Amino acid sequence: MKNVFKIGCLLLGIAFVFGSCSDDDNSPFEGTDNYITAVTITQAGSVYEAVIAGDSITVTVPYTVSLDGATVDFEHSELAVITPDPATIVNWNSERQFRVTSYNNADRRYIYRVIHSDIYNEGDVVLQTQADIDAFAEGGATVISGNLVIGAYTGTDSVTDLSGLAALKEVKGSIIVNNNYFGTDLSGLDHLEKAGSVKIGTAAEPSRAPLLSMVRFPKLREITSEFIVNNTNIQWVQAPLLVSIGESLLVFSESLTSVTFPELKSVRMDVQIKGITEGVTDYGSIIKNIEFPVLEQIGGKLCVAKMAALETVDFPLLSSVNNITVEKARSLQEWNCPSLESCGAISIIPISRTVDPTPLERLNFNSLKEIEGDLTLSGLGIKELTGISNLEKIRGTLNLSFDNELVTWDLVNLKYAGGIAIIGPMNKFAPEIIDVSKVEFGREGFELRAHKAAAIKGPQIFYGDIKWNISATTVIEGFDNIEGNIDLNVNGTTALPFKEIAGNLIFSGSGTISFPALKEAMGNIEAGGGTNLNFPALTQVEGWLYVNSKALKIFSAPVLKAVGKQLCLALSAAWNVTEIDLSLLETIGLKGPGKKGSESYELEMPVGNIQHFSLPKLTEVRGDIFLDTWADEVESIALPNLKTITGTLNIWNTDEDDSYESLTTLNFASLTTVGKIDIQYNGGLKDYSTFSPLFVNSKLTAEQWVVLNNGYNPSWQDMKDGKYAE
Repeated sequence: MKNVFKIGCLLLGIAFVFGSCSDDDNSPFEGTDNYITAVTITQAGSVYEAVIAGDSITVTVPYTVSLDGATVDFEHSELAVITPDPATIVNWNSERQFRVTSYNNADRRYIYRVIHSDIYNEGDVVLQTQADIDAFAEGGATVISGNLVIGAYTGTDSVTDLSGLAALKEVKGSIIVNNNYFGTDLSGLDHLEKAGSVKIGTAAEPSRAPLLSMVRFPKLREITSEFIVNNTNIQWVQAPLLVSIGESLLVFSESLTSVTFPELKSVRMDVQIKGITEGVTDYGSIIKNIEFPVLEQIGGKLCVAKMAALETVDFPLLSSVNNITVEKARSLQEWNCPSLESCGAISIIPISRTVDPTPLERLNFNSLKEIEGDLTLSGLGIKELTGISNLEKIRGTLNLSFDNELVTWDLVNLKYAGGIAIIGPMNKFAPEIIDVSKVEFGREGFELRAHKAAAIKGPQIFYGDIKWNISATTVIEGFDNIEGNIDLNVNGTTALPFKEIAGNLIFSGSGTISFPALKEAMGNIEAGGGTNLNFPALTQVEGWLYVNSKALKIFSAPVLKAVGKQLCLALSAAWNVTEIDLSLLETIGLKGPGKKGSESYELEMPVGNIQHFSLPKLTEVRGDIFLDTWADEVESIALPNLKTITGTLNIWNTDEDDSYESLTTLNFASLTTVGKIDIQYNGGLKDYSTFSPLFVNSKLTAEQWVVLNNGYNPSWQDMKDGKYAE
């Protein structure tokens, strides 16, 4: 029977083989499949089904679950072999690769991954005590959808240890560290990757957390709102992986030693780093270097302020910022911003260099071409201003001031400036020529209040105001027509080249001041100094012409025909005038009311030192006239063609002493209209016949005729009766 069985089996086998070879299409198994069809992991009674997509096997478990030692069941193609054998694996937390080999030796590879899903805590979390922290840890939350408040604002409860927050990866609201946090750092938040905001204090009020010295977030990559650190004890602020801040970065501390943001690329609003928290001192912090190596964009302002030890500031890639402000950084030696091409405004005022003579050795804005607002540089202590040499446009004003070490500037590429202001003291600033002839100015003007330039060169037509302190030897080229105002302080005798002035001309100084080419002033002329004032070509002043100079001796405007509002050589200051030449003056006040000072007059002249005072062409004055005869030199006053005075004609000796007897003759032969006549304290005046037509034609009432303390004082009735002289 055994032999029969063996033979039967042999024949059956042969028949099976031949049958298989003769018809492959009917084979029940080919051995080509190499798939993993299902993976199930069981740990601590919980079952987790993997998701298989293509060559990826993904298992999702809660963030706090470990898969070490888990039981794993793989389902795969028939007769396929998996390498490594799942049965040999203990650690199922790590990513790994599996190779599936089919029966006919075809390979397929799978990547196994574990995703730890977040555990959400909805709403705000307020942890005012250490017990609150410890209780929160038991829930294993990884994401807080609201705010996280650490510690109480006031009271006796305190928090010292944040290790119970170690699972946190994200706080969608604000992380608020209150005053009753007594830890030295925030090491329990080491796994935090994203936060809405971080607030240790506010922008207006510092945190009082007494021991906190280190703020470090080693895994934090994004803050969607603001990052505020305002605490006097903070020494270190570090976020080595932080890439972006949705609003502002504010760091205020007197103890600040370092700020570290090596990956930060963008801040949507402001960056402010200050060495004080509450403004109780001018200078604080011991930080020496501030560096943001990859920061490219600041949407608001960059402010560095009140830092006693700060030496270098470096923003090598910063290309966009609205405003830059540097103030009270008395040890600052280097500011490096080489990639910035445009900016809203820049103000660098480190200190008054009398406090600390450390000079700024390097100012690097080498790529800067345009500033939308002002550029203000003051108290730098720098010798050569070369770091802005590529600047082409300043829409605001370039302000240079209080730099006694500055010798020269390099603005050869500047094409437009809203204004330029160089003010003192600038004791060494002495370029041979200040050449702005190729600069188009806006309406902010050109101010030079501290310089020793031998020459100033500008365009023929200047749009804007001019405010200069110049010497008698300063050569001025250009500036023929000024479409603005002029304010000058002239040291010594000089002739100024202006031909037309659209605004006001205000000047002071000493010696002879002449405007030989000036033909027309569309505004006012005000002189506050000078012994001789000459306007040889001036024909018209639209506003007032007002002179208030105690040193004035000669005033000459020989071709001036019209003064629109007022002509005043102020009586209070012009007592030494011996010569007034207004030979062609015809009208005063025709442009309407308006004068300098409520106590002055439309025509005011100190004529006491002029033997024969005359305005031979004057025909009309709309307003009052005051002629002061106080000195005992004037013998005659002649305004022979004057027809109309709408106000009062005053001829007074302001010493109010009738012993002055030099004035004997008045000539107002053409006068037909006058509001009032008031003549007093002229002891030699006894003849008023020049006014006789006014009485013959009844042009004056008794109230309009006042004559007192003169040599002869006829009443109104006397004049009506023809008693004009004595």
